[in-house]
Amino acid sequence: MGHAVDHAAGDAAAILLGVSETAIETRPTRASTGLRAAALLANAVLFVVGVYFELHPRDRHDLWSAAAVAGVAVVNSAALTVQPGAWVSPRFLPRLRRIATIANSLLLLVAVVIVALETWLDWNHAAFHGVALLAPPLLTIVALRRLPPTR
Repeated sequence: MGHAVDHAAGDAAAILLGVSETAIETRPTRASTGLRAAALLANAVLFVVGVYFELHPRDRHDLWSAAAVAGVAVVNSAALTVQPGAWVSPRFLPRLRRIATIANSLLLLVAVVIVALETWLDWNHAAFHGVALLAPPLLTIVALRRLPPTR
């Protein structure tokens, strides 16, 4: 049985102990579990917002963007909750996490552009939209980076 260490010290411990990475067991810390829970909650809100705008679009372009936001929220939730196991292919989980990271990076980029354009119109509105649009993808990216590596 390997030594139990937290996520941040996993690589350093492997080097210091002179063992391979597979001999190190990683356990989620309280901070990473709380971060993952916050990211899941933010993605649930993002999904609800996407479904709301899918059902009540202001124009026909809202349908595509709302569907994309809801889809990213579903991919995020799967990437944060699926654990490596017997029914998951060894290549599936890293690909799923990579897809979620790319989707969140694109969503974050679009959110920054939207907030930057809104700052010229109304600071209060831009601040509210900044928190609402930037928090879910940012939390998800950080939470995905803190998950233990898959083999």
